[in-house]
Amino acid sequence: MSADLTERELAVLLAAASGMSQRETAAQLRIGRTKARRIAEAATRKLGAATLPHAVALAIREHLIDTGEIPGRNDLPTPHQPTGDNQP
Repeated sequence: MSADLTERELAVLLAAASGMSQRETAAQLRIGRTKARRIAEAATRKLGAATLPHAVALAIREHLIDTGEIPGRNDLPTPHQPTGDNQP
């Protein structure tokens, strides 16, 4: 897959990966919601994805965005990390 994504398209994909809404993404990038939606649509189209979540998955799989950059990701338990729920 060879998607020539702009920095802004990558930023929108990363925001979507972190769970941000379109409104939050637009505010973070200091653009309008319509512009944020159009950027997301362009990235989705370039990746050949059907939906924005599909585009995010493809971008992660192709190492176009780094999941380590997703805020709060390091706070989530991994399958090998105990959550403390099973403690007596």
